[in-house]
Amino acid sequence: MAWCYASLAGTNQQQVVGMSAFPSSQQPDQNGPRLAAPNLRSWRPLPYANRSLSTVYCDSSFLEVPMPWLPLCLWDLHRVLQVDGTAYLSTSGAISGWYQDELFLHLIEGAGFTLQAMQADTVPNLPQELALRCDQTLADTVGPRMRLLLIGLNPSLNAAAAGVAFCTSSNRAWPALAAAGLCQAGITNAEQDPAALLMTQGIGMTDLVKRASARAEQINPQEFRTGLTRLVALCQLLQPRAVCVLGLSGWRQAVGKPVQAGIQDIQLAGRPVYLMPNPSGLNTHTSLAALTEHFEFAAAIADEH
Repeated sequence: MAWCYASLAGTNQQQVVGMSAFPSSQQPDQNGPRLAAPNLRSWRPLPYANRSLSTVYCDSSFLEVPMPWLPLCLWDLHRVLQVDGTAYLSTSGAISGWYQDELFLHLIEGAGFTLQAMQADTVPNLPQELALRCDQTLADTVGPRMRLLLIGLNPSLNAAAAGVAFCTSSNRAWPALAAAGLCQAGITNAEQDPAALLMTQGIGMTDLVKRASARAEQINPQEFRTGLTRLVALCQLLQPRAVCVLGLSGWRQAVGKPVQAGIQDIQLAGRPVYLMPNPSGLNTHTSLAALTEHFEFAAAIADEH
């Protein structure tokens, strides 16, 4: 059982709470940070409300979860922390230096954190090794063996604040997913739950670029190209059945050539890529019905693999 020492946001109160990424019968051994976890249903969230903590200290067990599960655990940490809050993570001897792994750094970025300098001890009996700053962005909701990985261009400022991708009322992503039978229908975009989508449908969400902006046009081509490198590493680790990119313009900049919607000749770590138009309400050239068909095609490709 791992434990978490948390400072409650806006108060002088502090709590210590037991936490575990998996039921005790499914804890990975100390030599297994890169092994596959049993299944997504094993995961357990932290018992804190969104943005309720200013600081979190986690013991070494937090980083001893299997590598494919680390993004989901970090997503939950990002969920409970205030923007600019800090998570201190300690490492054990079994995984000393793991944080220097390039893949680990990609996962930290995808989870919405900036890796800061190693910190000195400030809490008794807790060797702090890493300090992560919680950034104002969306954290990836991804896990091992996903049915489909959805890749947006970059988070909007509204999505970063809400913690939900495609959350504005004018965005058609969630309505199209619902019409395709891939998510819960009858609720607003802001009420959708990306983690539940991952758990129930095996559909994960990430972005080409993690920096939030008002419009995707504010992201420069080099950021898209750099983001593609991170996504290749993510797909190599998690092996989704298929990938669906939402937005032609950013994908064109990432791959450096003209492309059209549909199945791409470029794969991510051997996983098929389907490209579809941006579901933003600003994209008036593509109807809700057309977006729904694109999601149906992407899901069909995933189910073939």
